[in-house]
Amino acid sequence: MARHPDLQGGGLDVQYLMLRAMFLPGKVTPEQQAFYVDLFQKVTQTAEYKDYMEKQALKPIFLTARTCFSFSKRTTRSTPC
Repeated sequence: MARHPDLQGGGLDVQYLMLRAMFLPGKVTPEQQAFYVDLFQKVTQTAEYKDYMEKQALKPIFLTARTCFSFSKRTTRSTPC
């Protein structure tokens, strides 16, 4: 069976980044948004979460909406966040 080149082997400089994110519906209040930001910041500090991240070989990065959009603009041509 012939081998097919991957995208980089075919001459395309492509990297894929799978983002996992939690989103709120539109029109939430600043207080509601702050509640969930605080909640998920606390979750990311638990031993269980850290263990999950390590076992799944995931990068433990926490981004709020503003930093997510900024990250997306720097790293992609579209805005997934």
